[in-house]
Amino acid sequence: MKKCLFLMFLLVIVVVTLLVGFSPMAGTAGSDYNLQNNVFTVYTAEGLMNVASMINSNTSYSSYTINIANDIDMSGKTWVPIGKDATYAYSGTINGSGHTIRNLTALNYGVDSLAFVGVAGSGASVKNLHLKNINFHSSKRYVSGIIADVTSNASISGCSVEGKIYSGDNYAGGLVAAVTATSSNVTIENCAVNAEISAANHSAAGIVAGDSAGGQSEGNLSTFPIVNANKVFVAGNIDGYYRIASFMGYNNCANVSFKDCVSIATLNYSKASENGAFIAVDRKSKIYLENCIVFSDLHAFYYLNISKSVQTVELKNCYLLKDKIGKMATVTTYNQNGYYKYDTSAQYKYTVLADIIVDGIGPTFTPFTKTNKSYRVPIIQYNLPSGTETEVINKAYDKAMSMFTDGSVQESFVHKHVWGTGKEEVAATYMSTGITTHECSKCHAVKRVETPTKESTVEWNYNKTTKTLTISGNGSMGRFFTPNTIPWKEFRSEISSVVITKGVEDICDYAFYDCVKLKSITIPSGVKVIGAYAFHNCKALKNIVLPETVKTIHDHAFEYCSKLENINIPASLTKIGYGVFRYAKEATPVIKSDSAKYIVSGNCLIEKSTLTVITGFSNSTIPTDSAVVTTIGRCAFQGCTGLKEITVPSNVTTVAIHAFADCTKLNKVNISANVTEISEGLFSGCFSLDNVTLPSNITKIGALAFNECMRLTNITLPSSLTSIDISAFDYCTSLQKVYFTGNSTTWANVSVAKGNEIITNKITYK
Repeated sequence: MKKCLFLMFLLVIVVVTLLVGFSPMAGTAGSDYNLQNNVFTVYTAEGLMNVASMINSNTSYSSYTINIANDIDMSGKTWVPIGKDATYAYSGTINGSGHTIRNLTALNYGVDSLAFVGVAGSGASVKNLHLKNINFHSSKRYVSGIIADVTSNASISGCSVEGKIYSGDNYAGGLVAAVTATSSNVTIENCAVNAEISAANHSAAGIVAGDSAGGQSEGNLSTFPIVNANKVFVAGNIDGYYRIASFMGYNNCANVSFKDCVSIATLNYSKASENGAFIAVDRKSKIYLENCIVFSDLHAFYYLNISKSVQTVELKNCYLLKDKIGKMATVTTYNQNGYYKYDTSAQYKYTVLADIIVDGIGPTFTPFTKTNKSYRVPIIQYNLPSGTETEVINKAYDKAMSMFTDGSVQESFVHKHVWGTGKEEVAATYMSTGITTHECSKCHAVKRVETPTKESTVEWNYNKTTKTLTISGNGSMGRFFTPNTIPWKEFRSEISSVVITKGVEDICDYAFYDCVKLKSITIPSGVKVIGAYAFHNCKALKNIVLPETVKTIHDHAFEYCSKLENINIPASLTKIGYGVFRYAKEATPVIKSDSAKYIVSGNCLIEKSTLTVITGFSNSTIPTDSAVVTTIGRCAFQGCTGLKEITVPSNVTTVAIHAFADCTKLNKVNISANVTEISEGLFSGCFSLDNVTLPSNITKIGALAFNECMRLTNITLPSSLTSIDISAFDYCTSLQKVYFTGNSTTWANVSVAKGNEIITNKITYK
């Protein structure tokens, strides 16, 4: 009897072993993961970690399929990518089955290739997978959401990425970081990105950061890798030291095609160079864009290097818009270095591009020579769709949205969401009550709303005969996130006067954006807030009286109000945002302040607590009292087109970025010896600046500091100098003499970044 029981026990063990498999790691549907017939089925966070570990330690698993069976929360786990390096490159298929993996985190990652899949081998595929609230932070290169390093054929489809992506080196991308081999071909379709993407060095973009393949035969397109992207939606923020773009950053030698792609991402390009709204850099290959729309004030291509055999750039039915508002379209030209560059005269204007073909190679292309210093890319521009400018732009926007209503993953960004409850997450930008985060129960998309969000009870009426807009009622005007959502937008180009009745508590963001004929406005007591961009480009507005109830003026509120003659800062005002009076300086206005926080001295508006000049004008003089001013603030004098001479006195120790940028008539600058750094973009666009002697103890010249100082003929650099950042002297086309007060030995110790060849070529020692 005992023998029979023992035999039965052995039989049970054999059967169970056969059913489960011989691997001690294998499981069932109720465990962390299951392995059967070369397919991993993953159920939990622990299961995903185990599967990644197995693939990263045994190459026999490198082509196995991974199926994600549940939504997975990776909180508390430290992620190591599937296919952590070239040895264990992953070549299989990952099917998310529409599930979401949340809270993937890898901080201070110390090797190349950080993403969900690190290194992708031949045949790698990731589909129907949603990554939410990722935090990928690496000190090395190649960081993205889905695949970091594409070494051969790979594909991504039906995926979305939300969170933070940071490279402490090069190449940070929303979906792919880099295409790294001559045979690297990647196809991306029906995907969405909503992320903060940043690279400490070059190449940050919403779809593919760039390629680093190299080794191609110039002129032979068949040797180039291929990047194809179709129906990709990009949102969020993209930031980098240089080479940032919505779709692709640095394209050295990949043939790329983007179709039906849309970006509403913010490109933080003020500290960078070699950027583009669509693609930042193209050097040797073929670019094709069709039915693409980008909402940005960057131009289409910033830096297109013809000297490296660019083949063809073709744009069909593509739109480049800022807040759906189009401005002067300009012709782009090559400069003497062979770079495709936006007209500097239109640097701060927006542009609409539609049905444009740019062909840089062929019989119609005239190369730059010493005798032929003026030439253009042949451009064929077809007619825009019929209608007014506003109608054309609305059609473009509607077309963009219609691209994502076919059930693809992008619909999660544009369909009618089913929002869940939210919570206060971070301090509000404009309102003190905070930002509420809501998640769509249908697609897990997230929106962040400044609270409170109650509907506005304010009404408006427009009289076409008198061209007067009347806004009446009680409470807030409401919250509007683009100029084109303002209710009276269709009358924007003709409004000449505005009357706001008592009871209205604020002037909303974009309220009178581009009301170019607005001459007068009545603002009643009780208005507490002037919104961001509220009077942007109201270039006929000469006088405005702010009531004593105004407490806050938000960013760019009076930007480009070029005819302002009088500005008052009421005693009630406690906060002034960034760039409030940028380019509002043509009429040399007189500014007065009754505020305890902001004082006026020398016709400069000064923040009392920080002793910082917030705004100066063409008729301003920087005070010489250290008890009044020690700092010139960011963009303080930017756009003072009448400013011809400026003295930075000895009490000033810091001059912030872009402080004197675009002062087009500025030709004489005196900077005190107490200033030790020429900050980023400080004199960028100062076309009339012709001779500069820097203080004797300057140690650093920031990026783009003298960019486009086209009349600068001489400059003396002090021996104290230790570094010149990227493109500090870019487009200083008249520069003939560069003196260095040290010798060749001390000059050898100065760190000189790219884009400053004109300095290194002309340096002499004094």
